[in-house]
Amino acid sequence: DIASVKQLYLTHVKLLAANTSTKEDSKQKPLWQLLTVAHLNHKPSLVIDLVSTYSHERIERYNSDKTLLRIKDWVLTSTTVDTLTDSNDSRKQVIATALPLYFNRVLGNIHFSRQQVIDDHIQPFVKYMDEALSFTQNPTRQPYPMQFDVMILPRAVTPENTDAVAADDDEEDDSDDEDKEEDVHDLRTVNIESQLQALNIKFVRKQRNASATAFFHQMLTELKDKLPLTQNDPFPRYCRLACIIDRRRCRQKQGCQADKNSSADKKSDAGKNSSADKNSSADKNSDAEKNSSADKPVPATQVSSAETKQESDTDTLYMYQPPNDGKITYESMPEQLIQNTVQNMLGDERFAQQGSPYMFVLSFHVMAEEETKCFLYHKGQCCRMQKEHIWKLWPHFFVDDEVNKTFIDSLKQSKMAQLLGLQLQLKDRKFEEFKKFARKTKMKQ
Repeated sequence: DIASVKQLYLTHVKLLAANTSTKEDSKQKPLWQLLTVAHLNHKPSLVIDLVSTYSHERIERYNSDKTLLRIKDWVLTSTTVDTLTDSNDSRKQVIATALPLYFNRVLGNIHFSRQQVIDDHIQPFVKYMDEALSFTQNPTRQPYPMQFDVMILPRAVTPENTDAVAADDDEEDDSDDEDKEEDVHDLRTVNIESQLQALNIKFVRKQRNASATAFFHQMLTELKDKLPLTQNDPFPRYCRLACIIDRRRCRQKQGCQADKNSSADKKSDAGKNSSADKNSSADKNSDAEKNSSADKPVPATQVSSAETKQESDTDTLYMYQPPNDGKITYESMPEQLIQNTVQNMLGDERFAQQGSPYMFVLSFHVMAEEETKCFLYHKGQCCRMQKEHIWKLWPHFFVDDEVNKTFIDSLKQSKMAQLLGLQLQLKDRKFEEFKKFARKTKMKQ
């Protein structure tokens, strides 16, 4: 059974095919055992569900006391693991050894590093997620199964002079020891249009229109006209669709951190000049105060409607069908869809391998009605999203300014979220079923 399951994964998921030497293969045995148990129990998503449960509890722990929940500690204390393994220590050890291998091969564990953070407002990112959910979860307009990947390139990334979070000492790095060449595939500078043209990919390019509704649907309609589809082609059903949203610039009008720093420097210089010139008029002081207040970021609750739409007006969107992904079916393993995102977002896996802080991707795996997995990829780490992770996880990735704080505080209140025009209806029914299943079911061994 292990041999057949292993062959299945090695055939369809290249992410699991690294280091297949005899020595490394022995090291990976617990992972193959766990994947085999999943298939014997007709639960092909078992491993990704376990990983997701652990990741969510890791987020809760870090937000609670700023410590990292290690996999081996979670396995020992998790009621989910205890139930699935019937409290058997040897079976728990298989899980404790398999999950770090899975993270190294398929997903990157969440590390909460603040070495580089996104210098942008969170609100437009949330708005795009909300629109993508509406786009993918409407069965009358958008058939399934399908995969929809949305990459949002932020205005800028600002290094922060804080210490990185220490790595988990129970998660070994089983990657190749070969020296890695410097990667020139830089999402900070890449020309999206030129890259798509070089790959001979048909795409639709549009500037964001604030007054438009169902924006992704409009782009899809235009894309269909460019693709060589037959009359009865169900596209994008059974396919993967991608959209890149380019926000890469920093405008003082919206109060980016880099611009606020620059503005603060100018104000400091102005203050020095003002103190040197003691005879400056009251009118000039009044004008300076008006200019100073204009430089300050507007609270998110005030930005929420008109200015957020205006801000999105100048975003450039590219929608296209990535090549060579293969057909997406109801039987597709989640690892296959994850591989699509990691290895083929812009036609070259090196864009994802570098773990760029500019890579902010929301990947929607839409398998049926009320069955949508949403994964966030950022800086080499990945998390299966639930609604509350917008305020529990995302703030760790963005500048810690008053605009973002105010918006996140507002979003936690459901009534305020409705006032902001957000639905955020992420329906991941299978995962909810797993959590109920794990509380009362023992797995076949």
